[in-house]
Amino acid sequence: NPFLYPNTQKTIRAALLANVEKGVGKRVRTDVDGFAKLNNLRTGKHFIIGTATLGKVGVTWNVPVSLRSGSNKVSLTLANSAWSL
Repeated sequence: NPFLYPNTQKTIRAALLANVEKGVGKRVRTDVDGFAKLNNLRTGKHFIIGTATLGKVGVTWNVPVSLRSGSNKVSLTLANSAWSL
């Protein structure tokens, strides 16, 4: 809750982007339909962390995925999200 914990989301975002700059993660933007294609990811366990606005509130994701060789498909939906204000 941003009223109880001001600037927490901003702090988390800054920490994630700092890790991306160190090469520990990747930043991905989707197209208007929510699709993105990633190449050269190692197989194994990863997390997809994301945010999106939805009206006056937003949704966030912290979804564990296990990548296999070849194509993998992951869907970020309201069912696997958390609401944020």
